[in-house]
Amino acid sequence: MTAAPIHLPKAAADPSAELARFAAAVGFGDLSPAALRSVQASILDTLGVAVAGAARGTGQDKLAGLVLAAGGAGESSVIGHGARAPAWMAAMLNGAVARGVNFDDGHDEGSTHPSAIVVPAALAVAERKGKVDGRTLIVAVAVGNEIVSRLGRALARRPEGVPLDKWFLTSVLGVFGATAACCRILGLDAEATRNAFGIVLFEAAGTLEAFSPSGQTAMVRGVVGGFSARAAVMASLMAEAGITGVPDSFDGRFGLFPAFFDGRYDRKALLDGLGRDWALEDIGLKAWPTVRYASSYVDAARRIVEAHDVKPAEIEQIRVHVAGYAATRCEPLDRQRRPTNYNNAGHATPYLVAAMVARRRLTIEDLSDRLGDADVLDLAQKVVPVHDPAFGGDNRLGPAKVVIQTKDGRHLEQTLKHCYGDPQDPMSRDDLVAKFRSCLALRRTPIADIDGLLSMLTNLPGVADAGDLARRLA
Repeated sequence: MTAAPIHLPKAAADPSAELARFAAAVGFGDLSPAALRSVQASILDTLGVAVAGAARGTGQDKLAGLVLAAGGAGESSVIGHGARAPAWMAAMLNGAVARGVNFDDGHDEGSTHPSAIVVPAALAVAERKGKVDGRTLIVAVAVGNEIVSRLGRALARRPEGVPLDKWFLTSVLGVFGATAACCRILGLDAEATRNAFGIVLFEAAGTLEAFSPSGQTAMVRGVVGGFSARAAVMASLMAEAGITGVPDSFDGRFGLFPAFFDGRYDRKALLDGLGRDWALEDIGLKAWPTVRYASSYVDAARRIVEAHDVKPAEIEQIRVHVAGYAATRCEPLDRQRRPTNYNNAGHATPYLVAAMVARRRLTIEDLSDRLGDADVLDLAQKVVPVHDPAFGGDNRLGPAKVVIQTKDGRHLEQTLKHCYGDPQDPMSRDDLVAKFRSCLALRRTPIADIDGLLSMLTNLPGVADAGDLARRLA
């Protein structure tokens, strides 16, 4: 008797095929109104914070000196340094400064910062290619931001949730979105884009060590985004040159998901509705240059002092309710009350809350030039973390709870689910423009025509050569 044949279910195609088809096929008209607004805001925001990073970031000048001394074809502009470099090296420098002051946008569900990797890479390739119009740049950034957001979302929606114990997801996932954006700028088809994914897989890297207490002392903390932007440009140009990559970069035996995440992700969250339902609409902007885990606490404190006109001299204690990862931003407590450098300060919830209460603002200067100010350091000694399971764990943006106890016995409390800048409480256009202007004001050599830049960015779909943005910011 002949045994019946065994019919095994057909394996699902590697996601690289579908993501590559999306990257090559989606058009400007496919963007929802909200997606278009998000992408344009992210481009404006990213270029502003990149200028600030070039002026005030840690280690960027040393990296720029190394790259620019090597020379090479002046294909693309280096933001804030008045120079040009080969496209992949310009992308590295611009990606470094875009994350250099911790002020860039984020997709909170997936724990990623898409635009700081995608925008520098896409803009460097656009300038190298020449005469890439604003619509093409918008679509490219939309493609890149969507892929990064969906990759992060696919990990977040696993039963075990987003992995926060090992990998810096902005770097590990960002290379794929940025590569897709570059391929779109270059006009590559789906097959070539899939090859580019299969090339950049070998550059996907980045651990959370740069964000550990000791890692925050290192200059590399401020430049890690540059590695991913450089890798994306290189992979797309290699694919354009006809170099093939591994076909199964995501689900292959040693692809991204098996190698980094035990093969566990939500495929539907990654692929369903691709090109119709835009995950990038959930990208939020930062109103303050802080780690996202501290933003809600900063905002809750701001709302209390503004609503009740509380003066620092009136305060007995400030309690921040934290748990899980949010609690680590208060540990060790003495260090987080008295940060020693910019990278440390941006992660130090007690210091950040104290600075907001003392000054009713939180700027790049507050985390750099004014770290030794006695009024904030004294107030930070009154910030006490309260371990509360309701306000921590996987809540990367909220909820957050702050209680200010005054010397006259008042207990002023604010609980926030979403802080200002979240898509549920978006920044106003006026505040976004004000942030852009404040970032550009830090530049060593003033930009003569900020209004002209803002006009270009506001009317980006009608811009004939998007590379002009990089040249103006150089």
